[in-house]
Amino acid sequence: KTPVIILFDDFHLCDRVMQKYMFQLLTYKGLNDYRLDDNVAIILAGKMKEIFVEKGYSFFIESPTNQQFIILDNKKLEEISSKVNISIWEKYDNTHTVVRFATSWSTTEEDLEYLKGIL
Repeated sequence: KTPVIILFDDFHLCDRVMQKYMFQLLTYKGLNDYRLDDNVAIILAGKMKEIFVEKGYSFFIESPTNQQFIILDNKKLEEISSKVNISIWEKYDNTHTVVRFATSWSTTEEDLEYLKGIL
């Protein structure tokens, strides 16, 4: 199958109700009788979020998008920053930093398993 790429460049401009609706649709691959194929890239954002929850990480903000903002201990940040591409969002306190993780059209299940392993 040809991959489907959904670009939400201005998704952040939608109101929160629309963001939650779209994220629910894409995360659960369907709503009522409508189903999405597995080759829709943003579905992996929900899986990434589940990994952070499972590993016990705290969220800086609740994000219904492909971007997740996680509060990391600075030692953990130093440890994983050489292993995955991340964006420093802002300093949280003296020992923690807010880090932005994001999925894209090229994110694979293997990428998420790798992330899970190093967290």
